[in-house]
Amino acid sequence: MKNEKSEEALEPLAEQRDPSSDAPETLRNDDFLDITVLNELRAFGGEDDLGFLNEVIEQFLCDAPVRITEIRQAIEAYEFQSLTKAAHALKGSARNVGAISLSSLCWKFEEVGRLSAIGEAVNMVLLLEQEWERTKLALQEELLSLAEVK
Repeated sequence: MKNEKSEEALEPLAEQRDPSSDAPETLRNDDFLDITVLNELRAFGGEDDLGFLNEVIEQFLCDAPVRITEIRQAIEAYEFQSLTKAAHALKGSARNVGAISLSSLCWKFEEVGRLSAIGEAVNMVLLLEQEWERTKLALQEELLSLAEVK
């Protein structure tokens, strides 16, 4: 059963490209991470105690895979409210660590959930997994740089 209203509302989402499709092989973290957010977290904990930033990043790296699994499961079960809720949670935590591309993609999942557009959600899962991998690697690099400073 097609929902024409949903399809019309999703056209702008469908037209958007995969942000990594035309990216160079070696991405700078600030291409998809807001370094300003990381610097603010670093300053909040103090230059002498980088444990706060370390803890925030580690917590995100532990929680995000759970949220991504919830998103996948919600899509498989056609549970649009659960999709919206999981995407919203991941969006907020991604924004808190400066993962702007991941946060933006989660916003799109929220919209898809609100519109009950399962077909679009299925198409976006691969993008989510790719964006998660990029974000995870960049944040792991940040953790390594924090360890070197200690």
